[in-house]
Amino acid sequence: MFRRQSSTDGDLFALTMKPVNDGLAFLAPEPTQTYETREWDTQQEEGQLSVDVIDAGKELRILAPMAGAIAERLEVYIHHDLLTIRGVRQSPVEFDPGDASVYSECFWGPFSRTIVLPVEVYGDQARAEFKHGVLVVRVPKRQSDTSVPITIVDE
Repeated sequence: MFRRQSSTDGDLFALTMKPVNDGLAFLAPEPTQTYETREWDTQQEEGQLSVDVIDAGKELRILAPMAGAIAERLEVYIHHDLLTIRGVRQSPVEFDPGDASVYSECFWGPFSRTIVLPVEVYGDQARAEFKHGVLVVRVPKRQSDTSVPITIVDE
């Protein structure tokens, strides 16, 4: 679901994934006024998510591969020029207490990533989908044709 949330210094737009019939998780608008803190927000170390940001003309596309993520626990927040993605990756294998890792390159558990977007965006028009383990967020860019002259002072 899509949630628009008010804050003291501007609007915070939150997108929470909800699965649909074909396995694709899609975001749809639904207003609310409160920020929900999940138990995994503060209880354990978080992994950092890798992202690609693509300037596609009239919109930004943010790609985030996250195999093993639980679609219902994915959250995307846009506040001014900041984009935050949070979620949980669950290991498909149960480990016994005596098991020892030979290699441990995959992060399982809660993750998050906050990035500064390179342009101003319309956070309230953001859309996202989660399919085949990849989250794609599409955010329309604000058109900024105005330039601010800067006076150079020569001393």
